Amino acid sequence: MANLKAGSFTIGSILLAVGITVSFVGYQYIRGVYSLLETGERTQAKVVKVNYLPPSQQGNTASYIPLVAWKSKAGKSIEVVAGFSSPDSSSYRVGDNFTVIYDLNAPETEYYIIRSNSRPKPRFTDYITIIIGVVCCLFGILFIRKNGDI
Repeated sequence: MANLKAGSFTIGSILLAVGITVSFVGYQYIRGVYSLLETGERTQAKVVKVNYLPPSQQGNTASYIPLVAWKSKAGKSIEVVAGFSSPDSSSYRVGDNFTVIYDLNAPETEYYIIRSNSRPKPRFTDYITIIIGVVCCLFGILFIRKNGDI
């Protein structure tokens, strides 16, 4: 019985430590997104191509991912794959406009693309890391509490 209690405490402690670490990393990421949305350079981007991603498994749907291009304030042409997709082939068309918010110092890697008529805000997927961290913390606490250690 003592081994089971020690095992639960160990697993719970590991999950709690992992959860805290992952939550912190997610928090730092979200902080960066908010900072970019508030202070980044804004410009218009155009869809130059729509990539087709076929279904990877039986029952999955295909995805259509826009490739967007813009010119940075420094005059550099940048093309990137948007960080979102759609299962509907008519969602994105070549020539569609998007707003891109980018970091002047790293426009190729630090950018956020949104629909031109949308308010800039983080997407649900930007919070996934925090959600995973919180779930790990909760399971860690449950493991520790299971045997009355807390």
